[in-house]
Amino acid sequence: MFMTPEEHQPKRPIEDPEPGASVFDSLNNYTLLLFAFSCYLMYTSLSMIIFNMEFYATALSIPALIGLIFPLGILAGRFGGGYIRDFDFTIPTLKTAMLVLLISAGSIVPIDAVTYLFERGRPVSENYIEFLVSIKPKGIWPLLALGVGTVVISPLGEEMLFRGLIQKVFHRNMDARLAVVLAGIVFACAHFDIRMIPGITLMGIMMGYIYYRSRNILYPFLSHALFNLISLVRLNATSVESIRQGTHPAPSVIWLLGSLALAATAIACFETAARRVKKMRADNGPAS
Repeated sequence: MFMTPEEHQPKRPIEDPEPGASVFDSLNNYTLLLFAFSCYLMYTSLSMIIFNMEFYATALSIPALIGLIFPLGILAGRFGGGYIRDFDFTIPTLKTAMLVLLISAGSIVPIDAVTYLFERGRPVSENYIEFLVSIKPKGIWPLLALGVGTVVISPLGEEMLFRGLIQKVFHRNMDARLAVVLAGIVFACAHFDIRMIPGITLMGIMMGYIYYRSRNILYPFLSHALFNLISLVRLNATSVESIRQGTHPAPSVIWLLGSLALAATAIACFETAARRVKKMRADNGPAS
């Protein structure tokens, strides 16, 4: 049997990424977004499976590991420079970490206020109420297990996906501000509850801004972890009867104004520090 010259040529193996190349250099935008969607689909599917099996304490941690952290790490290791470099894992400084936590703490009440405005007069989903009742910790060990998943593993996986991958892909094709906003909207829509989309969008934009200015995935992770920690503490302190009522109290005006002042001050300090670091990098030139 005769072969054409093209068929006679030996098959070229899959090439390893060039030294110094990131996964964003090796793969195109459509491939990366498709991979991101696949990871999110696996994450949510595993969460529903584990939730339906009534393993509520691990309904976030195991899916985040299997559906987000492991696949994204494998992607960066195979086609890029590894997850530490490609997803911007850098040792945080104490000063910047404190500023990020202050920004996040000051944003909690304003985000609550936005959520309250959009929840007023709208019926609460029965499925959402049952979800909250089911995952409400019933003992110290379920609380610890849920805490690890809610405060550590799930925020890390989601930040790698939404900021470390999706926002970066958007930023390759559009203005940085638009990329931050769009990634925040995608992040909010991924949480399914339409009444909470405006508030979660603001939360996503804030974390996207922190990531863009710091170029360190651990800072938005700290912000995300703080939000989830506060939510978990609230859930644990709320009675089942109050959860079933589905009421969201209006935030105090004094707390709202104080929180806005705290967030604005912390953002100003954070922005000043970020500009100083950017100037130092420009003065030093690209690393050889």
